[in-house]
Formats: sequence, structure tokens, C-alpha cells
Amino acid sequence: MGDISNASVKSQLQESIGSGNSGMDKNTCDDEHLLTVLSESKCFGGVQQIVQHQSKETACLMKFSIFIPELKTPDEKFHAVFLLAGIMCNEQNFYLRTGFQRFANEQRLIVVAPDTSPRRSTK
Repeated sequence: MGDISNASVKSQLQESIGSGNSGMDKNTCDDEHLLTVLSESKCFGGVQQIVQHQSKETACLMKFSIFIPELKTPDEKFHAVFLLAGIMCNEQNFYLRTGFQRFANEQRLIVVAPDTSPRRSTK
């Protein structure tokens, strides 16, 4: 697992997610918005990640997958698409079953797919 170090991608992701964090480092940190990259793979010319964070709204750990295209220029900007798959889907269903990454890289799209079914601990 590595860091996504390009400032342009980080700032775009911050605006898209609205988290108040400065990007997608392996462990981006302030106590309220910790993002931890659980896995990262190169895929169709970009990077596919699984990220975990503590959700205040659901009061549990949540995950999302994110595909970020490879940069062609240092100041390249991307649009972001958020896929809300449904109650029986988690952050992995879409990226494992569709191969969308090739299209997303060609079209220069960041694709974020959150787990849409929070699984709270019953402790």
C-alpha cells in the first residue's frame, strides 16, 4: 500500500468527499476524520483502493472503494462519481464484478463506492 501523493488529486478528493482532510494518505489523520487505506492495487492505468473511516452518523466503522485514474499532467482535474449500490451491497461489489476501471480511466473519472449497508457491532 502506498500513498496517493499528488496534491491535485488530494484536493479534488477532499472537495468531492467534503471530509476536511487533505487527502488519501495511508493514514490521513485528525481524530474525527481518520482515513485508513486498507488495500491498494494498480488497475487499468489507475489505482483502486479500499478505505476505512469511523462514521459519526452510523456510529461504526465504514468502508468505501475508490478508483483514481493515473495522472497525465500534474495539474489534471477529475470528475467524481459516487455509486450508491443498494442495501445488500458493500464497497467491493461494484469494483469486483464490473471492470469499470478501464472506462473510468479512459473517461478520467474518480469513482467512489461506499458500503451502503452499515454493519454496527451489537456489543
